[in-house]
Amino acid sequence: MKLIFALGFYCFCRIATAAPEDLTILREQAREVVKVITCGGCHTPGLSSAKPGALKIYNLHAPYWTATMSDRQLTDFKRRIVAQDSSRATPRQIQILSNFIDKEISNRAQDPTERFRQLQETKYPDFYKVFSSGVTLE
Repeated sequence: MKLIFALGFYCFCRIATAAPEDLTILREQAREVVKVITCGGCHTPGLSSAKPGALKIYNLHAPYWTATMSDRQLTDFKRRIVAQDSSRATPRQIQILSNFIDKEISNRAQDPTERFRQLQETKYPDFYKVFSSGVTLE
């Protein structure tokens, strides 16, 4: 009985916790979905349709494109996509985006320092490269 409980608990933890590589794959899949459902025009720098206000919320060129969004913004984003964009997105695309947002929020709760690192790398990429390279300033 203890073995069954332990096995069940292990499976639950594996499902509830997104492995970093799984989250990375989901992030890239979600990015592609967002580009397709017409969000890409405003949130992609360099396009004539890009909007400065939209880029401050999230930038689809940033490696961690959701790092600048709060958990509440992510939850609202998911709600809007499911409610409003169901005509523009397939059920599979909505599922990909929904899974990513759920796992991203869960990952943030489990490892707040990683969220901070992603945010710094996204907002200040040049500074982050110097800071993370181990170079010391004298």
